[in-house]
Amino acid sequence: MTYKLILLIFFIYFVNSKTYKNSKFALTIAAYRGYVLILIGLSWLLYVACNTLGNEMFILPVGFILIGLIAMIIDRKLKKIIK
Repeated sequence: MTYKLILLIFFIYFVNSKTYKNSKFALTIAAYRGYVLILIGLSWLLYVACNTLGNEMFILPVGFILIGLIAMIIDRKLKKIIK
């Protein structure tokens, strides 16, 4: 369990660092982050629907889909401001 926590802390540190945010990879992926989150949510929703019986597991995939939609709305507003 402790190694998972260490990996999570490292991942959060790496994603929030300035070198990552200004990297070519992060700037390329930023335009598609809403689509990526929605696809992760849909695939997870399909997996949960096929493999579990309880409704409580549907919260996480639906959360990913909603976060993806919010990210797409924010990106579109930022695009309009920049133009």
